Amino acid sequence: YPHGEVTTRDPFDMEHLRKCMSTEIEPIQKAGIIPTANHIGLFDELLKEYGASKKERSLHETLRKFSEMAQLRGNFFLCRQKSFANVSKWLKDVDMPSTVKFTLCMSPVNESCPRSKRVLMRYVEMYVSG
Repeated sequence: YPHGEVTTRDPFDMEHLRKCMSTEIEPIQKAGIIPTANHIGLFDELLKEYGASKKERSLHETLRKFSEMAQLRGNFFLCRQKSFANVSKWLKDVDMPSTVKFTLCMSPVNESCPRSKRVLMRYVEMYVSG
């Protein structure tokens, strides 16, 4: 397909698709970035190595410190910080590696919805129990 093809599941949406395809794409002004679990793990190790932390630090504390110390240039910003912080607080007392907790923080959860929290925590319980 030299020009590509696209369709919709519902014929009702075709008009909206045509409108979107005829719209000029605006250049992106800023880009949000998220550190990986490996970045956060390495950051936590370096905090311990250089004496910034004498005690075991929770994922929430590590994420907060990372946000404080991160230096971004140009048109970049750290995104999902509030969501990560809230979900990491929920997982604070769960016995699992920080890398797994960090991955769970990336879940598309509405942290202001009690039902979303219950569903995520039920999944975490099942994960931990095997």
